[in-house]
Amino acid sequence: MKRENALSIAMVLFGVITGIAVVVLLMAIAAPSTSQYLLTHAEKADYDRIDGYSRILSGAGSWIAYGLFFAALGLAVSFFLTLLNPSFNIKKASSDRKMAAGTRALVFLAAAAGWIYGTAFLLDLLFPGGPSRAIQFLFYVVLFAGVWFIIGRQGWAGDLSSWKVQKNARLMRTALLGAAVGAVVFLIYWLFDWSFRQYFTLVSEVLDQSGETSFLGFVQLAFGAVICLGVAFPLAAGFVAALAPVEQENREILRRLMIPGAAFLVIAVLLAAAYWYAGAVYDLNKKDLATAVGIPARAKESRTIVALVASKGLPVTVQEWPLEASSSGFMSQNTIELSVENLQKVESYLAAHPQGTVFTYPGREILVKGYYGLWDRENGLAWQVRAAESQLLQRQLLLTRFRSMAVTQENLKLLESYSDEKVWRVGGKSALYLSQGYQHFGKAAEAAKWLEKAIALGTDISKADFVKDPIITYGSLQGRILLNGKPLSGVKVGLLSHRADMMGKESFKLTDFSFPRMLVDVRQAGKDGRFAFSSLGTGRYLIAVMTDKETMPYDLKPGTITASNVPGIISLGAVASRDLGTIAIVKKQ
Repeated sequence: MKRENALSIAMVLFGVITGIAVVVLLMAIAAPSTSQYLLTHAEKADYDRIDGYSRILSGAGSWIAYGLFFAALGLAVSFFLTLLNPSFNIKKASSDRKMAAGTRALVFLAAAAGWIYGTAFLLDLLFPGGPSRAIQFLFYVVLFAGVWFIIGRQGWAGDLSSWKVQKNARLMRTALLGAAVGAVVFLIYWLFDWSFRQYFTLVSEVLDQSGETSFLGFVQLAFGAVICLGVAFPLAAGFVAALAPVEQENREILRRLMIPGAAFLVIAVLLAAAYWYAGAVYDLNKKDLATAVGIPARAKESRTIVALVASKGLPVTVQEWPLEASSSGFMSQNTIELSVENLQKVESYLAAHPQGTVFTYPGREILVKGYYGLWDRENGLAWQVRAAESQLLQRQLLLTRFRSMAVTQENLKLLESYSDEKVWRVGGKSALYLSQGYQHFGKAAEAAKWLEKAIALGTDISKADFVKDPIITYGSLQGRILLNGKPLSGVKVGLLSHRADMMGKESFKLTDFSFPRMLVDVRQAGKDGRFAFSSLGTGRYLIAVMTDKETMPYDLKPGTITASNVPGIISLGAVASRDLGTIAIVKKQ
């Protein structure tokens, strides 16, 4: 039993070191670059800790880690080989004086390595997109059957005294034992791989207490990886020892299988219980947000957006606007059908789970996109602010919006809240965004201060020509829209900021990602089709209308629609107010 115990101990060490190595690699890859972001001081301190450990682990610490990893691997392989074939541990020379036993051992090892590499290469060649679970299972069975056959004491290797298969070899039995080990090892791999993926999702979305990468998350992942691999490898070693291709009776094999078999069952039950608990508390067992909330995942209908700018041979841009919103979790893709009722159900779901679930952050993003998708600027902005509390992407997107928001006291107070250096540590690009925001709100002195900070932080300001723009805070737009000579009344009219990077060469298209950054204000057209926007700052704008597909189909072709007095891109600055007059759209029946 000494060899069996030695192998188990070596596998524990190898599993623990491998688990740490996995997290070290993740930390090196995922260590955030925070120099450009707007961070709370607590976030900055946390990211500095990650950066500090990442530097240590990528420096001298990496060589120590590599050394420990390969030492543990070599120890595990040596005990594994001597367990499969005790002849590998015999020091005396073989009876065949023409070639030392050690040389023969190298040949058998080279054959085993060639078998392992060859089967893996064939698997990649036959299944470039990744094999199914059934194919993976067969791969493990064939792989281990071959290794047992090549190296096993009762296989081709024999006692290493000859190149020939020994007279007492039991080739079929050896291959079957190897196949059984392959089947069990695959089950262990599948169980622990699935478990760690679920745990990874749980840490990333809930347990790390952050919508972004956090040091606590890395600690939790290290704990999970060490436990998973530190248990999986010695558990597999138990089955290897029980099914080793050496002289032992069937009763002895069954007796040796009892301990690893019982351990596997206990571990499987514990993991199932943990998964059930995580499903009940954190909705880990739900497919997506729509399933967790109990709402439809796909839109049953679409609306039509008419942007008053030419596109694709039409005098105005007409596009489909599906009534759905989407977001991506760490391991999930989420889509919901858009309606006020469904968004309110998502809000109720988040309120009912204050401890968080795996859909908390995707749910907040869906509320942002969802309310904006319904052209509800107030609720969209409110949830964008809420999401920005913990998600850097939402925070940065919100900062970019200040350069085109309506110039109101409410919006100015929001801008000021994000420039409070008692709360925030401001990165270079964030300082530039704040400068743009203050310039837009007519605060030239504040804009200059933040621009200087952006320069001091090494930010490229070569395109920061906004400082030359005239300052207005009282701009206004008004106009009237007719469709086939009748007022287009009751529809939502949106004022959008024009962004050159969102305009294609031949077309203009809004998406659920770009729209929250572009929507400045929304008004409802009056009975006479009139609309008006006020409190506007310097900028370039365009007008869009959302209506139903019966009023304006979204699959119009060139020649089916004409329009006059289409404003296109509207500039405010030197001219503070614009009366767009009557915009007349004619759709052929």
